[in-house]
Amino acid sequence: MNYLIYRILRKTRFILAYLHSFVMGWMKRGQFSHIENFCMFIGYPRSGHSLIAALLDAHPEVVMGMEWGVFPHLKMGYRENQIFYSLVRNSRLFREKEDNTWTGYSYKVAGHWQGRYQQIRVIGDKLGGRTSLLIQEDPSVIERLKKSLGYPVKWIHVIRNPFDIITTMTRRRLEKQNAWTKNADPEELIPSISAYFKRVDAVICFRQNNHPDIIDVYHEDFIACPEKELQRLIEFLGLEASSDYLASCASIVYEKPHPSRQLIRWPPELIHQVEEKLEQYEFLKRYHFHS
Repeated sequence: MNYLIYRILRKTRFILAYLHSFVMGWMKRGQFSHIENFCMFIGYPRSGHSLIAALLDAHPEVVMGMEWGVFPHLKMGYRENQIFYSLVRNSRLFREKEDNTWTGYSYKVAGHWQGRYQQIRVIGDKLGGRTSLLIQEDPSVIERLKKSLGYPVKWIHVIRNPFDIITTMTRRRLEKQNAWTKNADPEELIPSISAYFKRVDAVICFRQNNHPDIIDVYHEDFIACPEKELQRLIEFLGLEASSDYLASCASIVYEKPHPSRQLIRWPPELIHQVEEKLEQYEFLKRYHFHS
């Protein structure tokens, strides 16, 4: 009985959200008339998507949703204006309710345009870690995205030291099971290694099959030179950035990447296994456990 009630409530919420977005999207459609590009992230969890999305959202001509989920909503039948309205609302609520804080980190850029906009020229969603798998499971979502929106799609591929990503994936999985400790069994890394390289292969397949308009952003390079890398991203999106915007965004970027790989003991054989695998991918060859 409880499960039935849950299903009914869930269906009701979906219908209400769908109708609300349909009406409001139509009413506010004039605000979307200047959109030139749609922006999506693709890649891996825990790689720095949240930081970059939050900084882009601070630009006066960009709206970035925070894991609203474009692909799942496309499957639910959402159309262009519904998607745009929902992303604008998601961005606003992230500022108003979460104060631009995500997984314990503050991404607030004071005095700029997070959750607001002057004019929307670029709009998008941050769901990079899951996007690669969703595309791999159902490649038709790419064509559905193009047909539903009718705008060019710009893809941002954020790359980070795989050892840090794999470690954080392991930690988050164990935390959900209330099983995380600093002395966690290193064998717990093995499922995360497999999951990580599954996403790598999904990204490569996506690039080969779709020839997307895509930019590679290395997390470590972004941390080292945030103004330069953010300028490169803004230009990729077809926009301009003021020096004040770039400086303000750079001011909230941490001084150096967090070496998450140190949170668990990596056995030499696993390090060797991962490093051998990384050599097979051109865009990952720069990474090693001790680099």
